[in-house]
Amino acid sequence: MTDIDTVLGLRRQFEAPAAHHAPRYFVIGADRHHGGTQARALGASMTLFRPFAPEDLLGDISADCAASFSVELAQIDDVVCAGVDAAHRVFLKIFEGLKAGQGLSLEDVLEQEEVISNALCKGGLQRWLEVVSLHHNSTYRHCLSVTGFAVAFAQHLGFSSRDQRRLARAALLHDLGKACIPLSILDKPGRLTEPEMAEMQRHCKLGYDLLLQQGGFPSESLDVVLHHHELLDGSGYPDRLSNTQISDVVRMVTIADIYSALIERRSYRAGMDRHEAFLVLESMGGKLDRDLLRAFRGVALGAAT
Repeated sequence: MTDIDTVLGLRRQFEAPAAHHAPRYFVIGADRHHGGTQARALGASMTLFRPFAPEDLLGDISADCAASFSVELAQIDDVVCAGVDAAHRVFLKIFEGLKAGQGLSLEDVLEQEEVISNALCKGGLQRWLEVVSLHHNSTYRHCLSVTGFAVAFAQHLGFSSRDQRRLARAALLHDLGKACIPLSILDKPGRLTEPEMAEMQRHCKLGYDLLLQQGGFPSESLDVVLHHHELLDGSGYPDRLSNTQISDVVRMVTIADIYSALIERRSYRAGMDRHEAFLVLESMGGKLDRDLLRAFRGVALGAAT
């Protein structure tokens, strides 16, 4: 280790991108006076001095790995919590701002969507859902869950970062119109009556009209807000679209929306098991895009592991 060429060669290896996050353990002879200093200069995670017992070595490395893992988890949690908080700020503008007569601009959403997409990319869907499940507001919780599944779906299908953010934007806004629905209906702890259901179904057109009036929102966001309850067999609402009349982005958000609703806990029922919920989607036959549903299986059931 005292040879300068050897030291420089090792440094170049450790500075390679693939080695940035790898733990580095140096075993040094007890008679090496400057071995520990040189090891730390090369980026050692831990220095081990000979002689040592195998069980001591295993214990030291296990403790170091556990500490590193805890730090990594804490960093991931920070990223995920930042993403959920960014989404929450959008919902505050939607559900509190709109009621107070304040408009929602595209910039309000653009400011947050990259943070949300980054949180799902780095933290993963499962951690996102765990943080979301702690939210006290069921409407916010549903929108957060749908956004998580939609972005994870886009990542699973290999969408570009730009298209992932576009889907995140559309999913965030999909239930925008619920800001105009009375809380007595939104928060009702039980099945809605027919008149209440008719009022609830108005949220699609109400949200669409709000975005259209505001102006500046992309066509796919408007499409998702208005049509995320449309079904391929024409039995959905509000326009009873069918087949090719329904865009791919709407089909994706619809799958994420229905699945999220099935697994979420409500005041009047527990959420379904994820496998059971996916079977419900499969049982819907020609109402959902079968190819997209097969692709969504890995997202839906992968989040359960």
